[in-house]
Amino acid sequence: MLNRIYLINNFIFFDVISGKLWARDDQTLETTEVTVNTPVRRCLQLLIEKQGQVIPHDEFFEFVWRKNGLEVSPNSFYQNISLLRRALKSFNINDEVIITIPKQGIILPSRVTISIVGDQSVEAPVEDQAKKTNLLDTSKRRSALPIISATITICLLLLTIVLYSSSPTMKDFSIKFSEIEVTPSGCHIYFNKDERNYERHYDTLRKLSPNCSVIDQTEFYDQKPLHYFYVVTYDHVDRTTIYQCEKPMTANNRDNFCLSRYFVLGSHRDES
Repeated sequence: MLNRIYLINNFIFFDVISGKLWARDDQTLETTEVTVNTPVRRCLQLLIEKQGQVIPHDEFFEFVWRKNGLEVSPNSFYQNISLLRRALKSFNINDEVIITIPKQGIILPSRVTISIVGDQSVEAPVEDQAKKTNLLDTSKRRSALPIISATITICLLLLTIVLYSSSPTMKDFSIKFSEIEVTPSGCHIYFNKDERNYERHYDTLRKLSPNCSVIDQTEFYDQKPLHYFYVVTYDHVDRTTIYQCEKPMTANNRDNFCLSRYFVLGSHRDES
């Protein structure tokens, strides 16, 4: 598969497949490199491919997540757009590159110069010359985090707060699940309705052994019990999405908090 490299504003290189952005200072000969996660790079890819057009939020959801069998909240989408802005600002771009049009969508304006460097891999900067900023790979920052290894390696990746508001998106999302059981520890288990074969779902539960009587404590989540456990997976997709929430996913729960976890069979990547 050929890789495409874009040149943004005549000095920032963007590798579509790896999610790397880098630029070289001709005066100091120093290279700055930023690595973004999969949803962020897909958002940037869509903005570049449709430069000058206002892209509706739903088109981002379809291109970045839904075609891969995933569903995320609007807050998760906005968080990834924020991370994209931060990545671009690390190159000292003064102009606003990613613009939000209220009630319409997001646009990469035509004044931003975009060109294709090539459709083959371009050698990335030498590591010892780069100031690497990995925005999302928290597992590398924490040496204390355990790595779970088995025949099928499941790595717990990004832990994020998803603050669900009262919106049609949340209401539609909750309708897609069926409650399967309530465990002795108080977990309300839900599976996505649009998958008939629940073998992968139960296999995930066996590996995780969720215990809802234990309070989850992370730097993102302040000691709240998460009793509602939503499992999303499909036979034809190599990943499983877990949403563990304080309350049921309904439009009435305006102050609901959920923890998102993404697992990939045989490998891992960050997503939110």
